[in-house]
Amino acid sequence: MTGLHVQNLCVKFGDNTVLENLNLVVKEGEFLVLLGPSGCGKSTLLHSIAGLNDVSSGSIFIDDMDVTHVDPTHRGIGMVFQSYALYPNMSVERNLSFGLRVNGTPKSVIHERVQKIAQMLQLQELLNRKPSQLSGGQRQRVAIGRALAREARICLFDEPLSNLDAQLRSELRRELKILHQKLGSTMVYVTHDQVEAM
Repeated sequence: MTGLHVQNLCVKFGDNTVLENLNLVVKEGEFLVLLGPSGCGKSTLLHSIAGLNDVSSGSIFIDDMDVTHVDPTHRGIGMVFQSYALYPNMSVERNLSFGLRVNGTPKSVIHERVQKIAQMLQLQELLNRKPSQLSGGQRQRVAIGRALAREARICLFDEPLSNLDAQLRSELRRELKILHQKLGSTMVYVTHDQVEAM
């Protein structure tokens, strides 16, 4: 398990300052929700933590290690996007195992983790399907599973439920809460929805 510490973070895009001297501490095993209107910098913060944005100044620490300029693949972060970001030509099983295969994880470990995640997220019957054959809720569960399969030190959720209908959002919120209780990993969740945040 891991904690996250952001110190005096500044992110600029050209002349536009999006984040200025932002400080944030997320304790190990905490589930932190960032709530704010669209355009206030929530996603920019998540993308900066994940290493997808360049940081103008300040520092990002994971487990007391400065990762501000570390390649995203070496930060130990799992990220779930609003748009699912699944590989359309790959089966659910291949999507879940993608990060593990890229990292050279042994096949036996990959199989074990994929089966564990599929069971946890009720995806066992869907492992051979392609994303186009899944509902929105199933796709989002696959996206969440892909982040969890890597056993990421920190999981970042960027408005992952906003494309789903109200009932499905409610169900997946409950599932995420249960997942956090089971795994105890550090999670940062971004939303503009007050009900979802609560």
